[in-house]
Amino acid sequence: MLRCVGIRSETHDVKTFSFRAEHHGKPTLFFHKPGQFVTIRLAHEGQLVLRSYTIASSPSQPFTLQMTTKRDPKGLVSRFMHDHFSVGDFLPIHGPGGRFNLIDVKPRNNVLMLSGGSGITPLMSMLRYLNDTCEASHRITFLHAARTPADIIFRQELDLIAARTGATVGFICQSAAEEGMDQGFLTRDILLSRVPQVLDHTVLCCGPAPFMNAMKSILRDAGFDLPALGATVIQS
Repeated sequence: MLRCVGIRSETHDVKTFSFRAEHHGKPTLFFHKPGQFVTIRLAHEGQLVLRSYTIASSPSQPFTLQMTTKRDPKGLVSRFMHDHFSVGDFLPIHGPGGRFNLIDVKPRNNVLMLSGGSGITPLMSMLRYLNDTCEASHRITFLHAARTPADIIFRQELDLIAARTGATVGFICQSAAEEGMDQGFLTRDILLSRVPQVLDHTVLCCGPAPFMNAMKSILRDAGFDLPALGATVIQS
């Protein structure tokens, strides 16, 4: 059982919910691997509704857990979270779970993170973990695709981590791209211009289905042997 201790807006339709794990009313540690998800359990009109959300926070801060969710106008749980959930409310969950995580992957020193839209959350958990644990051996390139600059989730934090650690961060916006950003979609040319030696990287990729399909096609053309489905770990 999680108790909400904070809510903040990331963009016009994305919020981060901060929780404290409790057992019999007392704070407890919550252990997970960076990139894993939990499953929310809600009762709605007499039916049990299950939805899985990635943990956006790092396991290096085990007394808190954060979920960053985008409000889907047709989404039952995301609408409830955005419109009716408040600080102090409790949320029953199951988990954590998921093989798409930084511990099981054991990435190379060169890591390329590719995210689209709200698919940024598992990669942000991984990046925060590497930042918190001072994993200086990893050279990280983080490319995020969004509709507009106003839709970029965690933009300020990404810029801060880049300035502090030397990680390379790039943004690709479909429209209204600012100076230093690429405009349009994340294409093969953009990817290779940002990461010329892409085959020397472990690629961690997450986003909506069209984004994932496009990235897999690009990486396959670049010479990677790709897994078939899901949030993806790619190594040559």
